[in-house]
Amino acid sequence: MLLININMIKKNKIKIFLISLIVVIIFFALYLLIGNREINGNKLTYDELEVQAEEAKTADDLARLLNENGFKYVKKEGSDAINSDALLREKRGGEQDFAKFVASELMKKGFISFVFVYEYEKDEGTGTEYLVSFRDLDLPKYIYFNNSGTNIDNYGWSFEDICLKEEERLKVKIIRYGTVSPLENNLIPKEWINYKENE
Repeated sequence: MLLININMIKKNKIKIFLISLIVVIIFFALYLLIGNREINGNKLTYDELEVQAEEAKTADDLARLLNENGFKYVKKEGSDAINSDALLREKRGGEQDFAKFVASELMKKGFISFVFVYEYEKDEGTGTEYLVSFRDLDLPKYIYFNNSGTNIDNYGWSFEDICLKEEERLKVKIIRYGTVSPLENNLIPKEWINYKENE
């Protein structure tokens, strides 16, 4: 009787080992099939991102593409933006890079869009922000970029309305602003407009 129990225990151990081995093989095969996507399926490859960007029809589609695929926002100095290919490959950039990418993609899709740049003062000094201004159907909207991702908001009917919203959002005092074509890589406005000049 004791011999039968020992044989049964050995058979059960072998069964458990074989089942564990099969499970490991299945997970390894799934990993190989998924390639460089993460297991949750939310991270696309460069080629897939390029196709998704081309197929995007709205600003919301572009925001979703950036927010759901592991793009990382990093604070960056200077006014030069990397090109769209570099942003899609690296999946990281400053607001200059995201603004250029989104504005140029919207322009390709027939939207009136441009990069909106403003300089501001805050307690700790001065800074520059890069946004995208565009007309969505019949409403003007703007897109800003930060650690929480790509964000879309309505702004009213004038650039001063964008400035008011941004002063409220960031608790800053805007000094001047300007616009830049989505075709430019250097995002310095050719003409600056002083904000609240008469105050």
